[in-house]
Amino acid sequence: MRMKKKKIILPVLVFLLGICILGGIVYGIRSSQQKQSRVTAKLNAMAYAGRMKTDFMEGIRITDTLEQILISADGEIDKFYQVAEKMKTDSHPEHPDRTGWRCN
Repeated sequence: MRMKKKKIILPVLVFLLGICILGGIVYGIRSSQQKQSRVTAKLNAMAYAGRMKTDFMEGIRITDTLEQILISADGEIDKFYQVAEKMKTDSHPEHPDRTGWRCN
């Protein structure tokens, strides 16, 4: 009777120990993935906020420029094409196509 109990108890203990170790590994991997997801989300939010700030600043710059054109010409836009050409070249020299689309 004692030999039967020893033959059953050892495999059960090994099985339970294996389940505990596996549970710890799964928990560690899950928490690591959650942490990585949070870091990625924060970086994406910061990048998007930077792009939004750039777009707002560009919109303000364009508005100020157009306001100066209208004020300086007393309602007549004499040099619109020259200013528009300069604004087009100043827009984003390091990013010729900010939308990501490429026209070939």
